Amino acid sequence: MDISFLQEPGKTVSTTVNVQFCTRERLQEYFMKINSSSAPFQFPDDEIELILNELDPYSTGAIQISNI
Repeated sequence: MDISFLQEPGKTVSTTVNVQFCTRERLQEYFMKINSSSAPFQFPDDEIELILNELDPYSTGAIQISNI
């Protein structure tokens, strides 16, 4: 997993980002990046949503990187 990608500010995030957390949207961007690349596997939308719900069960929008 590309932790440095997750720690960078995303399209919808300001430049002041806590490096211990990433946003739900940034993790979605990461999965989209994998799906658009020539990776040997693709993540279906329902699997992405399942992963996001496991990492952020209360839909706070912040995911602790150490949990990933």
